[in-house]
Amino acid sequence: MGQDRYRTWSYATFVPEEISCGNRYAGWYNGEMPTEVGKIQKGQYCFVTSASAKCSSPRDARVLKCPGGFYVYHLLPTANANYGYCADADVCDVASEEWGREENNRLQYTSITGFYSSTRKTDTALGKKWVKITTGLGRIPTKCPGFQSCGTLYPGWMEGEHPVPADRVVDRKICYHTSVTMDSCCAHSQNIKVVSCSRNSKQFYLYKLYTTANNYGYCIDESPDEVCKIPNSQIKYITDQRHGTGHFYDSGFQADYQMYLIPSWMEVTIHQKRLVHQPPTQYFCGGIYAGWVEDAAPGPNEGVIDSRACFRDSMSNENCYQPQPLKMKNCNGKMRYLYTPPRVTRRNMCVEEDICDAKSHEVFTGETWRLAFTKTQGTDYKKDYRKMDTSPYRGWFRFAGVGHNKITEVQQEYMSCGTQYPGWMMTPHPSVEDGVVNRKIAFTTAVSSYTGRTHDIFVKNCGTYMLYNMNFNEWGTNWGLCVDTDVCKASVEELDQDHRLVNAWGSITQTDDRSLLRGWYRFKNGFEKMPETCPIANSCGSLKPGYLSQPHPEIGEGIVERKVCFGDADQCCSSSRDVLVKNCGTHFVYRLYPTTTYEKYCVEESSTTMCNANAYTELDDDWRGDTLPRTDEKRDDTLLTAGNWLRFTNYLGRMPEYSMSIHSCGFYYPGYLRGTHPTRAQGLVNYDICWSTSMTNQDQSCKQAQVRNCGSYYVYRMIKPPSWQYGFCVAQDQCKDARDMMDRWRLVVNPFVSGQSKAADQTTKKGWYRMTIGHGTMPLYEPDTNYGGAAYPSWMLGELPEQDDGEVERIAKFAGTSHQIKIR
Repeated sequence: MGQDRYRTWSYATFVPEEISCGNRYAGWYNGEMPTEVGKIQKGQYCFVTSASAKCSSPRDARVLKCPGGFYVYHLLPTANANYGYCADADVCDVASEEWGREENNRLQYTSITGFYSSTRKTDTALGKKWVKITTGLGRIPTKCPGFQSCGTLYPGWMEGEHPVPADRVVDRKICYHTSVTMDSCCAHSQNIKVVSCSRNSKQFYLYKLYTTANNYGYCIDESPDEVCKIPNSQIKYITDQRHGTGHFYDSGFQADYQMYLIPSWMEVTIHQKRLVHQPPTQYFCGGIYAGWVEDAAPGPNEGVIDSRACFRDSMSNENCYQPQPLKMKNCNGKMRYLYTPPRVTRRNMCVEEDICDAKSHEVFTGETWRLAFTKTQGTDYKKDYRKMDTSPYRGWFRFAGVGHNKITEVQQEYMSCGTQYPGWMMTPHPSVEDGVVNRKIAFTTAVSSYTGRTHDIFVKNCGTYMLYNMNFNEWGTNWGLCVDTDVCKASVEELDQDHRLVNAWGSITQTDDRSLLRGWYRFKNGFEKMPETCPIANSCGSLKPGYLSQPHPEIGEGIVERKVCFGDADQCCSSSRDVLVKNCGTHFVYRLYPTTTYEKYCVEESSTTMCNANAYTELDDDWRGDTLPRTDEKRDDTLLTAGNWLRFTNYLGRMPEYSMSIHSCGFYYPGYLRGTHPTRAQGLVNYDICWSTSMTNQDQSCKQAQVRNCGSYYVYRMIKPPSWQYGFCVAQDQCKDARDMMDRWRLVVNPFVSGQSKAADQTTKKGWYRMTIGHGTMPLYEPDTNYGGAAYPSWMLGELPEQDDGEVERIAKFAGTSHQIKIR
C-alpha cells in the first residue's frame, strides 16, 4: 500500500484485541479526532502485538473531517502482512451472549453454590466473548465480594467505575478474591473491556470476558435487599439450644458442618436470636472450639456485610482461628447469615444467650455451712461431689441467702467451710463487661497445702450476683465450695499472750511463731494491733520481732495485703513475709503464717507502760552509791527478778555511765551503764550493763539491758548478774561525794627526786576526786618532766567545763611520754 488517503466512517479509537479485525496485529488510532470540518488532526497508528504490547510499531497519523461528517485518514504501508488497520464499529450492535436468570448462581449475595466443589461455578470454558447481563442489577459488582461468593470459589469483580455511553469501549481489570482475608480481594486479576450502551432509552453494559483459571468466576451484582426476600422455605434455622453461649461442651452435639452440610442463608430462633460478635469462652456453645462473627452486626440500612466466622483454638488465645467466610444482613431487625462451616468436629457457632435469666440456672439457697473462715466441726463433712446429680453433672448455678453469695477469693484453711477440702477462687471475679470467663478453684488439701488440687470453673457477673459453671462429677471426695463472708464476723483465733507485747523482752522469754498455724487471728491485749514501726531488737519476747511495715488499712478497704518485717540487732527488716489484714472498725484481723526460727508477730502497746508506778520495782539502797566501798556484808542482786523494771530512787537516781574501782557500791564487781542515757524522745533503748572486774579492766562481763527515760527518772530492765559478786550501782553527785586529793607534792612547781618522792598513782582507785591544793585543777598545759612530784607529770587536754555542761569527757596526758587516758 502506498501513501494514500482513505475514506471511512471511523478507524478504531480504542485498543482492539490482538488477532482481531482480520489481522494478526490489529491497528488502531491513538489520538484526538478532529471536531471541525476541514481541519486535520495528528495522532498515532498503534498495533497490538501481544496482551501487554498495546502500541507497538507506532506511526504518524493524520485525520481530516470532511463535509458530511465522515473522516479521511492518511495511511502508510504496514510492516508486513500480519499488520492491518481496524475500522471502528458500534460494539453495542455486535452479537453478544446474554446472562439471564439461568446465571443466577453468579449473584453476589443470594447465590449459595460457591461453598463446595460439587456445586461451584467456574469459567474455564467461557472462551472470549461479549456478554450482556440481564439478571440481578445487570452488571459486574465494583466492590469486593466475599470469598466463595457468586457461586464460585474465587469471585471476580471489576476494579474502577463503569463507563458512560460517550466513553465508548474502555479497558478495565477484573480482580479475584482468593482467600477469606480481605487483603486478598485482588490477589489475582485479568483485563477485560467494557462498553456502556443505550438502546430504546434503556442503558446496559457489554463486557468482553475471557476464559478463567479453574475455580475462578465472574460475579453478577444484586441488591442487598434480595437477601431479605428469600422465602422462609429456603432458609435454614438454628434451633438447638446447645448453640447458646451458656451451654457447655456436649460430646453428643454434632459439629456445624454435620448439621449444615449444604450452606444456605440461616436465621437463629433460639435465645437472643443472633450469633455472638466477640470471642466466646472455649468449651461452650455445645462444642469445644466456640465460634463467633468477627465484625459487628450491621444496621438495617448497611446492606450485606462480608465477615468471617472465627473459632477459638485454646482457652487463652482469642485470635481468629480457622476463619470461614460469612455474610450477614439485617432484615429490619431480623438477622440472616450465610455461613460455610469448617469440615472439622467440635466447632459450632455461638448464639447469644442470657444466662443470667432465672430459667437458665439453679439457685443453692441458705447453705450457711459454706461460710468462709468457719472451722468445720467434727467429721460429718459436707460435700459438693455430684451436687448436680444427673449427667453431665454440671450447669449454671448461684448462691443465695448465705454470706456474700459468691465464692471467696481468700485462701481457706484445711477443714473449714463445713467440709474437709474447702474450695476457693484463685483470681478475682470478672466484671459485668467481661462476659463468661474461665477461673481456677483451688482446694486446701492439708494444713499447709492450699492448692493441692485445682478445678476449672466458669464465671459470669450478672450485676447483682455471680453465676458459676463447673463439673460436679470430678474428685469423688469431701470437697465443697466456700462462700465469702465478712471475716470480721467470723470466729477467728484470739492471741493474748503478754510475751507478744512490744515491750516484752526477748532476753527473758525467747519464743517464736514457728508452731503458729496458718489462719485468721485477732490480738486481744495491748493496743490489739501490730506495731507499724520497727521495734528495738529483743522486743516482743523474740530475737526477731515482727511489725507491719505499711500502714493498717482504713475501714472499707476490705482485705488487703501487707508486709510484716522481722528485725534483728543489725537491721529492721532482715526477713519478711506477706500477710492479709482487714480493718473491722473496732479491731483488726490478720491472716498469719508460721514463721522461721526467732521470728514472732508483735502487739503494739504504750511506749510508757513501764513508767507507770505499778510497773517497776524501786531500789533505794544507800550502799549502791558508786563512791562507796564494799563492806563485809554480802549483797546479792541475783535475787532480783530478771526482766522486771527497776527504778533507783536515791542519789542521782540513775546508774553511772563510767567504770569504777572494784570493791565499790557494796560489790566486788560494780556495774555501770555503757553509754549515755537516752532522751525521753528516744523511747525504749537497748544498752549493755558492764562490770569492772579489776583496777584497770572495764567493759567486762557485759549483759544486755533496756532503759526508758520517764522524764524525771529512768527505769531499767536487766537480766541476772553473772553471780552474787556482781551488782548494780547508782551514780552519786560528784560535786558532793568526790574524794579529796590534797598531797602537796602534786603541785606542778615541786620537783621530782628519785628515791625521795612519794608520788605513786598506780594504786589510786577509780572514782571522782577533787583537787584541794593549788588552783584546784589539773594543769591545762604540758608541764616539764620531773615536776609535780612525778617523773611524768599529768596535764589535761581541753577546757574545763562550765557548771551547766555537767559531766564531760577529757584526755589526761603525761609529759615526756605518749601515754594518755580518758578521764571525766
